[in-house]
Amino acid sequence: MLDAGIDDETIVSTLKDSGIDEATSRANVARIKNPSAPPSAIPAEIHPAVVQQMDTMKNEVATQAEALELHATTTQNVLDMQNNKIDEVSQQMQEVKQSVASAPAPATSTLSGSADYRLAELQKQLDETNAGMNACLDLMKKILETDRKILVDLELKK
Repeated sequence: MLDAGIDDETIVSTLKDSGIDEATSRANVARIKNPSAPPSAIPAEIHPAVVQQMDTMKNEVATQAEALELHATTTQNVLDMQNNKIDEVSQQMQEVKQSVASAPAPATSTLSGSADYRLAELQKQLDETNAGMNACLDLMKKILETDRKILVDLELKK
């Protein structure tokens, strides 16, 4: 873990999580950082169980270092993929912006002219309808007036 650049606190915390008390973990980290004797000079009177426990601890530390390195590599790969996706989306957005900016603007006068023409035609038809209605109303008033006169004349003749 030290070779991988992991700080002491993380190593101690990792060892503590694996069941080794903090004092022992700190002592082991200090001993590994400042070896007083080469590993081959381990006294022969060390109990085999202690040697086995030390080997187990070394394996666990190495495994955890590998796991952390794998995690860091995986995280970096995911971040790189996300950055690539962001770059792609940004590029696509720029292309859309450019295509929108370069697209000819619709002729508002043509659209307005077409709408104005349709509105004028509608107004013309409305005026014609109103004129026809007014003519019908006038005609009906004349018919009604004529019918009244006829009724009044008939009443007088009786």
